[in-house]
Amino acid sequence: MAVEIIRRLIDDVDGSEAEGTIEFAAAGKRYEIDLSAANAKKFWAALNPWIENARTAGTAKTSRPTARVKSAPPPQIDKAQEAKIREWAKGMDQDEVRELARQGGATDVRDRGRVSLANLIVAFNHAHPTKRTAVKSGPAPKDVVDQPVFSGMNS
Repeated sequence: MAVEIIRRLIDDVDGSEAEGTIEFAAAGKRYEIDLSAANAKKFWAALNPWIENARTAGTAKTSRPTARVKSAPPPQIDKAQEAKIREWAKGMDQDEVRELARQGGATDVRDRGRVSLANLIVAFNHAHPTKRTAVKSGPAPKDVVDQPVFSGMNS
């Protein structure tokens, strides 16, 4: 079985297809934004008057802060499960996927940008409930082994 995974960048400003990611720093913070060619042109046109009159202060810091917030471990699923989830989500509206993730209990769903694999898993499980995913506490019954459950989420 052949699987093709297509990664698309979505413009963080207007939701159109993005051409690339722009990294920039301001006031000691680093930022990234995915933009279409038209919005990237607007971005640089707006910044150019200030860039032309500013002095260089070296390159932006690329190291991460030493005090990091501990995040949940990455989901533990195999490639076939991941491919199935991504295929399911490919034709869907991203806002619909986000809403399914929220309804499924995900707490870190952003309104814009990429939908994380962890949130895709929550959305998929919410859209495809099984007896095992419906159990909120305690171990799953021993006779429930009919479908694989995509786990690794903290809900």
